[in-house]
Amino acid sequence: MSISLAYRGLYVSDLAASVHFYEALGFAVASGNHGHVEPQSGVRTLRNEQGIGLRLMRFPNPDGCTNRKRRPMTALGLTHLNFYVEDYDETLAAVSKRGGDIAAETRIAYMQDDSSMDMIYCTDPDGIRVEVWTTKPYGPGGFSSAVPGVRRKFSHSGICVRDLDQSIAFYQSLGFALDEVFDYRDPPGQLDLMFEEESSSAIAQMMRNGDDVIELLQFFNPAPRYVEEYAVPVRAGFYDLGFYVPSILEARSKLYGASQGWAEDQPVHNGSLRLLDPNGVRIELIEQKEGVL
Repeated sequence: MSISLAYRGLYVSDLAASVHFYEALGFAVASGNHGHVEPQSGVRTLRNEQGIGLRLMRFPNPDGCTNRKRRPMTALGLTHLNFYVEDYDETLAAVSKRGGDIAAETRIAYMQDDSSMDMIYCTDPDGIRVEVWTTKPYGPGGFSSAVPGVRRKFSHSGICVRDLDQSIAFYQSLGFALDEVFDYRDPPGQLDLMFEEESSSAIAQMMRNGDDVIELLQFFNPAPRYVEEYAVPVRAGFYDLGFYVPSILEARSKLYGASQGWAEDQPVHNGSLRLLDPNGVRIELIEQKEGVL
């Protein structure tokens, strides 16, 4: 049994509103808990046709939301959710209709010969950054591959990292393998609109574990930075990543060797262990035995 990504966790201020929003992006409330015991109140697990999981947790303090403020892309930790869609205009209309915002100033569009690409940042009802993009023709290959029967494909989620090599080693220990790499250093500034920075310079290393993909973003300009209001779980927004592992002790031993500067681990509780990745991302290891769903 291999390690797999169980869910991406989000703190939300209104469960019903967030479920309604992500349903427009192809998710539905999952039946069963896939082996992970979660509270009956205040948590909803969503899953799409690709098997990708979102775990929505109602934020305990309604006044502690982000006021729909987008997290800076250069703030260390989880940055955004990315969707590759066939019906681009219809998707943006659904985002707006279901309580999200469209950041028109972040749009980047390319056109060459008979092909084009269009991408833009949006936010969900709590200000969590959601990237929507498309190509024409749709689904030519690579990260613009289509999933048959899926018009709004979940592509990947992003993490801003302080050290790319260290983060690669960490996530390799969690079952991810190197995939495509995108170099935005030369010329600098080519993604300034999307990154909402000036003269930005970065490398995006994609990593894949089955159908799950993460993007490790190493910024060179501006330098990645620790932003306490987003790093400490005191407000709505990105919360954690959950992984199914055959053995917590075995998985933890491999991760310890691949990381530096962690905070204190929490003790194993109800078959799970919570710790931090090298960039402050909260990680939950969930022990799942062979044949147990």
